[in-house]
Amino acid sequence: MSSREIFNSIKIENVVIAQVLTASATPTVIDMSDASSVDFLVNMGNSADTLSGSVFWTIKLQDSSDISTFADVTDSESLLIAINGVKQDGATSIVVAAPTEDQKNFEISYKVPGNKQYLKLLINATGTHTNGTPVAAVAIKGTLKVSPETGKANA
Repeated sequence: MSSREIFNSIKIENVVIAQVLTASATPTVIDMSDASSVDFLVNMGNSADTLSGSVFWTIKLQDSSDISTFADVTDSESLLIAINGVKQDGATSIVVAAPTEDQKNFEISYKVPGNKQYLKLLINATGTHTNGTPVAAVAIKGTLKVSPETGKANA
């Protein structure tokens, strides 16, 4: 086994199955009881609508201790955000509001002091998105607290 492999060190969960969105995505709750770190990766394609100050997407993270009361993560110390691999210092959300801002990979990493058990990645539509935008999102959990899921070899 190569010392460079990460197969047994991460767990990937779907957040938004690849689809064309014309409205806000219904968020999937991610339970962090089995991991200590997580990166959310959103891949956005070319919007078929003209993005602007009144027709745009907002990507942000919410957390919860009890799975019923979620709040926006607004502390930039709890988040690392990158667009196409470029860190966005001090950012707590991503707004995609122009034709040049789509067709990118958006990454949100949840880190200490953010330590809530439940997380939701919100991909919210503002304005009328008649034709839609292709979007897919996954949560990549790391620093696993439990053995890898069935089907993966033990690390």
